[in-house]
Order: sequence, then C-alpha cells, then structure tokens
Amino acid sequence: MDVRAEELRAIDDMIFGDAAGVAQASDQLREALDAIRTALNERRFGDAARARSNTATPVSQSCASVGNA
Repeated sequence: MDVRAEELRAIDDMIFGDAAGVAQASDQLREALDAIRTALNERRFGDAARARSNTATPVSQSCASVGNA
C-alpha cells in the first residue's frame, strides 16, 4: 500500500506542478497581449512587433520538462 501511496503522491505533485506552469504561462500571455494591445492602440507598430518577441518563451524552453516528467 505504501508504494501505491507514493506513486499517487508523485502524480499529485506532477499535476500541481503542471497547473502552476499553465497559470504562469497564462499570466505571461496576458502580459504580452496587454503590451501589444497598448502599442497598437498608440499606433506604435514596431513596439507591438517587438513586444511579442521580447515576452515569448521559446517552445523548446517551455516544453523542455515534458520528456522528464
């Protein structure tokens, strides 16, 4: 029974970690969209384009832990 309880705890920890990662990514996306929206509203198109590239996390970094889970 202890082995199964440990497995379930590990699964719980993984799920909580994933949920935290999703919440963090959602916040980063919201910040990036707010910055882009503000720049576009102020007709600063170059700034809008840079805001996207400056705040985005490369897919290779954001998915790096998937294979390690």
